[in-house]
Amino acid sequence: MKQINQIENNQVPVPMDLILNERTAGSINHLLLGLRFAIKSIVKEAVEEVILEQNYKAQDEEKTLTAKELCARWNICPNTLRTWEIDKKIAPLRRNGRKKIYSMKDVLEAEATGYIKIVA
Repeated sequence: MKQINQIENNQVPVPMDLILNERTAGSINHLLLGLRFAIKSIVKEAVEEVILEQNYKAQDEEKTLTAKELCARWNICPNTLRTWEIDKKIAPLRRNGRKKIYSMKDVLEAEATGYIKIVA
């Protein structure tokens, strides 16, 4: 019962090593400043990575592949590529009205669907 009364009256004994003095408070502030700097550095690096990744992705999406390059990428024959065009898995673009090319954006989307398995 005595302990409950001490807690209610804020008279709980505190060990001496937990009492903050100016020196320990300064050490804690120094530690917090270091943590703040470390967190800012980590966040800045992560943001820079995301920005670079988005830039690379945007550059990749602007590229195009020929039918031969796409067949090599997916390790398929041209007949399979034509079948996939008929099945609407990939849509070719035309260059000069004759030669088929494929946008990297469409290629990446086709790969992301999981219908097209990339064989390494």
